[in-house]
Amino acid sequence: MMLAHHWHERFGTPLDELPGSSRWYRLPRHIPRLFHTHVLNEPASLRRLFGPRLAGRRPVLLLVRDPRDALLSLHRHFRFRSRRTEWQRFGLGEDPGQLSLERFLRHPRIGLPAFLALYDRLAAFLDRHPRCLLLRYEDLRADPAASFARLLGFLGEPTEPQAVARTVAFASLEHMRALEAEGFFRSEVLRPADPAEGRSFKVGLGKSGRWREELPAELGAELAAMIGGRLDPRFGYGS
Repeated sequence: MMLAHHWHERFGTPLDELPGSSRWYRLPRHIPRLFHTHVLNEPASLRRLFGPRLAGRRPVLLLVRDPRDALLSLHRHFRFRSRRTEWQRFGLGEDPGQLSLERFLRHPRIGLPAFLALYDRLAAFLDRHPRCLLLRYEDLRADPAASFARLLGFLGEPTEPQAVARTVAFASLEHMRALEAEGFFRSEVLRPADPAEGRSFKVGLGKSGRWREELPAELGAELAAMIGGRLDPRFGYGS
């Protein structure tokens, strides 16, 4: 939504939908287009993103998060937000939202093993794509203004400090929660599955390192060992 706000101020584009929505593709050609995907569960997107169809001249942002925190968020999503058709895309015979957290984290198709395989592909992509920016969710949360200005510079967009500050304020967790609660967004992905169930809202806690508080120490140590022995150090999640 930070890019959506930035382009809204610059071009008057829709602010109540994600930049990849169908409305965006009906806008004048001088307005930037954004293709975004959660590549973990979209095979067609994986082929499009990592295969030969992606032209080298297109800038690519890889926004990553500590897999342990990302998995906690994904588990909440499956429990309170997803539909049957969504988890069926994984080819699973059971609803992952009904799995215990421990089974979910270890699951070979949607748990940490799947995330580590995905991050291996992202690391290889970083090596071969000439216009690729790696941005960590943790850095975006710690210093959103600097991180967003870095992204804008990468995209060749204006980085005027006051405009960046307005975007950071708009995209704050508190403001996004309020907008979601009032039904501001047209995109279904930015709406709660059940307004009466707080855990079904898209905007969660947004806290970095939450896995340290929520996972049993033994399980946390097991996942840390899996990550430390596998994950590319450029992601910064080995410790």
